[in-house]
Parts: sequence; structure tokens; C-alpha cells
Amino acid sequence: MKIAGILLLFAAAGLAGFLKAAGLHRRTLELDGLIQLVGRIHSEIRYFRTPALELVQRLTGLHEFEKYRVIAAFHERLAHAPDLAAAWAETPAPQLTDDDRLVVDEFVAAFGKTDLAGQRDVCAGTADRLRRQREEAAAACGAKARLYRSLGLLGGALIAVVLI
Repeated sequence: MKIAGILLLFAAAGLAGFLKAAGLHRRTLELDGLIQLVGRIHSEIRYFRTPALELVQRLTGLHEFEKYRVIAAFHERLAHAPDLAAAWAETPAPQLTDDDRLVVDEFVAAFGKTDLAGQRDVCAGTADRLRRQREEAAAACGAKARLYRSLGLLGGALIAVVLI
């Protein structure tokens, strides 16, 4: 019975490390989704004169964005919010860092408040900043994910050795 308990503790510590590593990867996926969304918005405003809130609500509801948790949550909030900034402020995004949120905060605050050229500039600038954030996230994911997995397994092994 003691061995089974030790094995469970080892497995739990190892699983904690793997889950933390998966969270780092989830951030890069969510940033990919935001980059795609801003790119689609940039393309759509060239051809259609749809109001900003309606445009974003339609695009976030597309099937291709369902797999991104942050965009899906944002889409749900858009139905009840008076504007983009209010919807984004209520959107939970635990996968994103404060810097990631700040980029999107600035986008939703500025989008729809300027002329067509200004909106395209806002989209292009936001996409560039999100790409840089994604590159940083990918670099951090590679190094830190290995670290978290190793710490989880080694921590579990340490607990097993101490309890034996």
C-alpha cells in the first residue's frame, strides 16, 4: 500500500510538470488565433463597410476560431457587451500574459474609431506586435517546457526517495 501511495505521488508531481508545460504551449496557440483573427479583420475591412462590433462578432463566430478558448470566450461576451472594449475586458484569458492582453486592449480600444486607413494601420500594427509576442512565447515554451517537465519528474522522484 505504501508503494502504491509513493507511485501516485510520483505520478502527480510528474503530471503537474507536464500540465505546466502544456500551458506554455497553449499560450502560443492562443496567440496564433489572435494573429489570424486580426489578419481576417484587416482583410475584411478592405472590402466591406461593416460596423466594427458586427464585423468582429461575425468573425469570432466562425468555425475556424472555435478551437481557440480566448476567442470563443470573447465571442460569447460580444453578444451582451455594448462595445469591443467592454467585451474584451470581461473575457477571461488565463493563457495570455499581461503584455499579450495589453496588445489586444490597445487594439479593441482603437479599432472602429478611425477612418479606413487608420483601422488598417491599427490591424497591421497589432498583428506585428502579436507576432513578436508569439515568437517570444515559442522561445520560452521550448526552454521552460523542458524545465517544468523535468522539475515535475525530479520532484516526484525526490518525494518517492524521501518516503521510502
